[in-house]
Amino acid sequence: MTNDQTTKAPGWYRDPEDPALIRYWDGSHWTDRRRPRPEWAPALTPAEEAAHRAAMRRRRWYLRGAGTIALGALVVLTLFAIRADVPPIPPRSVEDTAFTTAAESVCARSMPAILEQPPEPGGDDEPPADEAFARRIETTAGDLGGVLAELRRLPVADPDRAEVDAWLGDWQLFIDVGHRYAAAVRRGKPSEFKAVGAEGDAPSRRIYQFAKANGMPSCAFSSV
Repeated sequence: MTNDQTTKAPGWYRDPEDPALIRYWDGSHWTDRRRPRPEWAPALTPAEEAAHRAAMRRRRWYLRGAGTIALGALVVLTLFAIRADVPPIPPRSVEDTAFTTAAESVCARSMPAILEQPPEPGGDDEPPADEAFARRIETTAGDLGGVLAELRRLPVADPDRAEVDAWLGDWQLFIDVGHRYAAAVRRGKPSEFKAVGAEGDAPSRRIYQFAKANGMPSCAFSSV
C-alpha cells in the first residue's frame, strides 16, 4: 500500500486494475464495488486502453479456464463441478433404499433448476464483471446448500449413517469451495482461484461416485 492510499478518503477512484472502471476505496483498502468510468471523465490514454484490454483478457482467462481446473462439466452449467473424466463407480454401499429413494426425489426436484442456470462463458468484447461472475458462483453454492439441507433432514438407517454422513460432508466441502472460489474471483487472482477450485475436485468426484453407486443419479452433479 502506498502512502497516498493510507491517507485517501473513502470514495470512488480509478480502479488500479482497470482504468476503464472506478472502484470504491473504504479508507483502508479497495472493496469489490466497481462501476464503469463516468462518461464525463477524460478519454483513456493509449496506455490506459492497453491496460483495460489486458484486464479484459484476464477476466476471459478465468471464465474460460475454469472448465479445466477441477471444475469441468458443471462450470458450463453452474460455474463449478466435477472434472469431465468419468470416475469409476464403486459397488452399492447403502442398504437403506428408503433414504436413497427419498434423496433421489429431492435431487430430481431441485437439481434441474440449478443445472439450467444460464452459463456465463464470457465473450471477446464484454466479459462479465468480476462481481457479477462471483455472484453467479455464490448463487449456485447457495442453491446447492439448500439441497444439502433437505438431504440432511432425511431419516437414515443406523447402519448406513456413517456412509451417508461422509457423503453429505463432501457436499459441504464442495459448497464451501464454491464460496471461496467466488471470493478469489473477486480478488482477481487467477493463481488463487485455480488453487481453490482444485480443492473441489476430490469431494465432487466422491459425491458423483456415491450417488451413482447408490441409485441417486440426480444427485451426481453431472449427466456423464
